[in-house]
Amino acid sequence: MSFLYSVIGFIVAIAVLVTVHEFGHYWVARRLGVKVLRFSVGFGKPIWKKVAGKDQVEYVIAAIPLGGYVKMLGEGDDEYNEADAHRAFDNQAMWKRVAIVFAGPLINFLFAILIYAGLNQYGFQAIKPIIGDIPQSSVFYKSGIRESDELISIDGKPFNYFREHELYVFNRALSRDSINLKINRDGSKQEIKIDFSELSVKSYRPTFIGLEIGLLGVRPKALPVIDRLIDDFPAAESGIKVGDEIVRINDENVASWGDVVRLIGDSDDGLMDIGVKRGGEFQWFSLRPKIIERDGRVVKQIGIGPEVKPIPKELLFKYNDDFTASFDRAASQTWQMSALTVRILAKMLTGQASHKNISGPITIASIAGEALQLSWLYYLSIMAAISISLGVMNLLPVPMLDGGHLLYYAIEAVKGSPLSEQAMIVGQKIGLILLAGLMSLAFYNDIFRLLG
Repeated sequence: MSFLYSVIGFIVAIAVLVTVHEFGHYWVARRLGVKVLRFSVGFGKPIWKKVAGKDQVEYVIAAIPLGGYVKMLGEGDDEYNEADAHRAFDNQAMWKRVAIVFAGPLINFLFAILIYAGLNQYGFQAIKPIIGDIPQSSVFYKSGIRESDELISIDGKPFNYFREHELYVFNRALSRDSINLKINRDGSKQEIKIDFSELSVKSYRPTFIGLEIGLLGVRPKALPVIDRLIDDFPAAESGIKVGDEIVRINDENVASWGDVVRLIGDSDDGLMDIGVKRGGEFQWFSLRPKIIERDGRVVKQIGIGPEVKPIPKELLFKYNDDFTASFDRAASQTWQMSALTVRILAKMLTGQASHKNISGPITIASIAGEALQLSWLYYLSIMAAISISLGVMNLLPVPMLDGGHLLYYAIEAVKGSPLSEQAMIVGQKIGLILLAGLMSLAFYNDIFRLLG
């Protein structure tokens, strides 16, 4: 079922976003008087097509749903009547060609804003802006932020809910800049400066915002209390029972479930002693961890699961914006996400970020499938994020992408004439090599993520 959800989620997301992107080119071209010959969603052999309209435009759905294109008169070697010359793309004024090319990425950004605005108006479950348990190694903790601090504002922007300014913080962190947090600690308001100038990591994983930066809210907490046992594993065989609270492992005290996981993982292959509280009494149990190979890694397990303390209900509430505020927030979300994508790409080119940040169709399908299983609201938010990525990637100055065409027009504006046909051919070959390399890297990362 997970595979099926991934396939459906991927195909629907890509089909919708490609259609939106190509519709931008198509709509502006038609409005500016350029003749459109074909509107294709997908590549390869057509599985459906229809010819319609005064210009007899061919609308196509092709077999490979990994892209699409709009074919306009005057874009290739096709001959056309002199009567249609004024409607050929290549014969248009530069501002018209720029508008048509730029319309594709632009509508991706507008589509993301529309989705975010709808979600912001519909509302979502939010958590009050309270700091949760944060790592002592994080920038926030080292700057003086502590668990239970209430976030009031960041650089003058008020907090309505916890994750409201997450993208803003992420962008400031990647810029090695600083932020000013206003907090409420036990009724006392304080201002704390967070300096990211020393922050240095190679891979901006999804956990980066929490573990390295320290922006973690109140979360469900795993307690060192046993909630379940797995049959035929050491814990169940040793006599440990559900409800036992683990307080010691060998010679070390246990304060959290994280301590339990760490101490079991760090133990040798011999016997280990686990001290538990049961009904007010302390008991010791000796057992030997089970060695398991998973995804190429060796892990040690004793077959126990934690009791999870949920987020307190008083910290949860439904948040939604009015019509105007929803679009303001949506525009900010889209801008921050776009800036974040560009910054990570720039850091990859300079070697400051890992190439592992590049994801391909397999990862996108996996994320889309998981989102679709969770809720349609989450799926829409993922679709908005992919739409932004599609818009940013298409604006890169790489031949064969929209940004490559805009680069050609910039050169044409400077030199006063179009690039030669030979230069265009060389550019197309370079673009093809770059795109092939990028796709190969994306598939490489996808496959290794899949293999763990």
